[in-house]
Amino acid sequence: MTEPNLDLPTDLVRLLRQFGVRAFALAFVAGIAGLSTVALALALAGFALVLAPVRPAGGSAVPGPPDS
Repeated sequence: MTEPNLDLPTDLVRLLRQFGVRAFALAFVAGIAGLSTVALALALAGFALVLAPVRPAGGSAVPGPPDS
């Protein structure tokens, strides 16, 4: 049996945060351009990507007793 790649969650978190930062940058540009609805949608997407919880394989994002 092979061991799981433990770097995957860290890489995934880094990738999600990069996309979140890009969404924030696009929201800033859209806000300057006067596209307030697009800016709001991109800012919300940026928040969701930056704050998204990443679950390890077979685990849960919230610590607690396992489900039976």
